[in-house]
Amino acid sequence: MESLSTFKTQYGLPPLRGYTFLGTEASADKPIVSFGGAIEDWFDPAADVPWIKQAVAGDSFAVELVDGYLPALKYVYRRARSKETCEMIAFAADHEPSGAICVYLRLTEADNGKPHRIRHFSLRDEAKIGGRRFDDKLSNLRSRWQRFFSEVAVPTTDDLTMLNACKASIIRALITFTGRHPHYGVRRYGEVIHDGFPPTIISLVNCLIDWGHAALARDYLLYYFDRFVTDGGRFDYYGASLAEYGQMLSLVSKLAGAGRGEWLDAIRPKLEAVRAWLWCEHSGSRTGLIAGVPEADTRDEVDIYFHNNAWCWRGLRDIAAVLPREGERARCDAYRANIIQAIGQATDNDSDPPFIPPVARRMKPFETMTQDRLASYTNYRYWPELLSSGILPREQALALVSYRVTHGGEANGMTRFLDRADNWPIAEYASALWRLGKLREFERLLLSHLAGHMVSETWTAYEQVGLAGEGFREPRADYCVPAQLVAPRLLAWLGRKARGMGAEH
Repeated sequence: MESLSTFKTQYGLPPLRGYTFLGTEASADKPIVSFGGAIEDWFDPAADVPWIKQAVAGDSFAVELVDGYLPALKYVYRRARSKETCEMIAFAADHEPSGAICVYLRLTEADNGKPHRIRHFSLRDEAKIGGRRFDDKLSNLRSRWQRFFSEVAVPTTDDLTMLNACKASIIRALITFTGRHPHYGVRRYGEVIHDGFPPTIISLVNCLIDWGHAALARDYLLYYFDRFVTDGGRFDYYGASLAEYGQMLSLVSKLAGAGRGEWLDAIRPKLEAVRAWLWCEHSGSRTGLIAGVPEADTRDEVDIYFHNNAWCWRGLRDIAAVLPREGERARCDAYRANIIQAIGQATDNDSDPPFIPPVARRMKPFETMTQDRLASYTNYRYWPELLSSGILPREQALALVSYRVTHGGEANGMTRFLDRADNWPIAEYASALWRLGKLREFERLLLSHLAGHMVSETWTAYEQVGLAGEGFREPRADYCVPAQLVAPRLLAWLGRKARGMGAEH
């Protein structure tokens, strides 16, 4: 695979610029930091060093993560027509004894490379501090994450930039949460209503397993089941899709494969409730397929969706291997046969390539994958999840991949959604490319996500990003965990391949 740096020089879109945030694994507060370095409600370097305002306006500054991946920001501002610079380093730490978050900051003003004014701040206290305290806090932060990655199966790669991006992504996802409590993202996506979104925990737990942190993955999953899965086997979320229930069952089976124990017994009653509810819905259907919500945004568009049923089948099949029941395998096989038959009946084979509709009925093939709301949702989520379930025979899977590509489903390797790119479910599509042996396309997807869907200075990923801009592009929706974890998940699969191991979704 070509290096990320080489790929970026050839990438056909302007760079992406957007905010990032600071935080800790324990903090509820996640201070937002603009691309120019102002820390929302906390600190604006231009208020302290006035000429920084002109440096930001004139794009005369650079930003990066300390050590390439730590959740610590380093800005270097350059004064116009001068050799003056100002360096700002900012990071968050848990503040003792209150437990509230504190932002630590250092400003180093220099002239011709020679520092002449260095100040350190504890922004929670609104006070200046000594340099030693600042250095100790930064050293503790560095040690924390060095220790974390020394305990995981870090993928083998010669591309340090890509590896740093993936390490930064895992850290950013972990500091999005408050303890074990999930948050989909920050700003609007940090609101309580989004906390129970199943793909947040599904993506994190999958990533932690793939990076060799199964014990930590179990801790996060146990919390989710305790807080967000009801005794009746339903997610405490306003618009959970049927596919997400299947994905959760499959995730539990994957985690059980990494080591069984008391944790499985702890969630077994709720697991059994999920399984019982899905089979009840299946038994109550006259067609042998389940009608349900396809995703939160389209929760009012209940229908018989193929991706929903494919993942219900997959989840029920996978959990049956962990928690066997008499006759369950045969029941799952019959369910799969019903789905495959329904797909065959609905497929338009006169289309080139054949068109598989998102729902269990014949419909006019999409002229483009962004022609309307249904086509866009099909392109960015329904089809990728149908593919990732592994239910489709190879010929049908290849046809679906081809249809999506030839009908405008991608823009510079990213998934198109209406007039923008939306990559948060793209790991589903990547898993299908992997299964189909399309390694080159898989690698291109990873590179495109890093180059096009993330801010390369801070490795921050958003749910949606623009496809055009004057000089640079901007986010079209807020930061979110599943988009942030795409790169480390895909790199982990490549690492497994390099070690001669399979890559499981």
